[in-house]
Amino acid sequence: EIYNEQVRDLLKAGSGHSDKHSIVHVDGVTEVSGVNKEPVESVEAAAGLVRRAAAARAVEATQMNAVSSRSHTIFMLYITGEHEASGSRLTGCLNLVDLA
Repeated sequence: EIYNEQVRDLLKAGSGHSDKHSIVHVDGVTEVSGVNKEPVESVEAAAGLVRRAAAARAVEATQMNAVSSRSHTIFMLYITGEHEASGSRLTGCLNLVDLA
């Protein structure tokens, strides 16, 4: 989550979210430094992570909306696929951004 110009890890336990994170570019790959990456094996497990992160988002009332998120969410899904017959392996990352 990007809230008040700070990057926060919504999957980290605890409500403080005081760790400093930054968006970095390494070898053509965009990542967020120091955040949790949690492996998932099913759609249900991924949905559980999304629910957990949503519950940790910063929410504050505005004049237009009593329950506004007032933040941007970055969801990064890393995908790895392997072709068993050839042994080749491909990886990629899907970045989804909610611009509030």
